[in-house]
Amino acid sequence: MNILLEEEKQLQIAKPKKIYFPATLVLFLGCSYIVAQISSILSNKSILFKISEGQVRFSFGEILQELRSYTYILIAIIGGIQLLRSKKIGWILSFGFLLYMIIVMGGLLYLPIQMGMFELVTYLGFVFLFLIILATGVFLFKDVRTYYKIGPAQWLAVLILSGILAASLFLS
Repeated sequence: MNILLEEEKQLQIAKPKKIYFPATLVLFLGCSYIVAQISSILSNKSILFKISEGQVRFSFGEILQELRSYTYILIAIIGGIQLLRSKKIGWILSFGFLLYMIIVMGGLLYLPIQMGMFELVTYLGFVFLFLIILATGVFLFKDVRTYYKIGPAQWLAVLILSGILAASLFLS
């Protein structure tokens, strides 16, 4: 009986150590979104509703903005945790979120590049973009794809997720 258990353990694929880098980065990005959200709430920049003349008026655009922020936070936190727990959904959420972050960082760096404004913040943006690209590249390694048993359905899910996240940028 023990011999069979030992053989099964040897047949299992070991969790790739390189997955800790993207998982940590995704969790860091999720926590950064949480800090930004708390900062927005505490500074009263977020105006979900206004009370005037005894009436409460909700701002639909602000509600959508808040929901979008909370969605990003949930995707990043759940994706990072599930990636560390070796779940396939963690691979899908984390990879899709990092692809979305490449689009966001590229968009944020486009204007300073076009204007020739190479300041410290721009260089830090390039470093951060480079780290995100490195973390995204880890998902493409054969041993990582084999470990998470990635097939065409998961690739499609990643593309749909990153597409929806990217489209939400333009729908605000």
